[in-house]
Amino acid sequence: MESFLTSLSESWVASIMFGWAWSWPIAETIHFFGMTILFGAIAITDLRLVGCFKKMPIQATHILINIAIVGFVLNLITGIGFYCADPFRYTPNWSFQLKMFLIVLAGLNALFFTFKLQPTWGEWDQYGTPPQIARIVGGASLVLWTFVIIFGRLIPYLSTG
Repeated sequence: MESFLTSLSESWVASIMFGWAWSWPIAETIHFFGMTILFGAIAITDLRLVGCFKKMPIQATHILINIAIVGFVLNLITGIGFYCADPFRYTPNWSFQLKMFLIVLAGLNALFFTFKLQPTWGEWDQYGTPPQIARIVGGASLVLWTFVIIFGRLIPYLSTG
């Protein structure tokens, strides 16, 4: 494991992140914007799933899912950069580990929504309260992404031990 982490810390990605004084702050800014785009789009979609914004048809939130994907990709690219630049700090950090675990859970939740619920939403009352399973999935998504943000923000402040 140590040799893998060493190779990451000596990679071209790490050299970009540390090779120019502005690389890290620019990546942090892009990461922040990515999370804002991701969470903003997901929050509206999820709030509609839990039963809010009933004047907006459920299917109108579909475009927001595509916008959320753009935010996720921005975060994925910058997140890989952060990790490659300092893998010995991130890998043992329990806040980072928990954040990654929650992202996996949020991804599984999103896959369940995409492949099980979204194909059926044409049968739902577009202006009514979604089925209970949709409300659970939407609520779980809101909670998961909120804690992803919280634990991501805590990474620099919590010990690695």
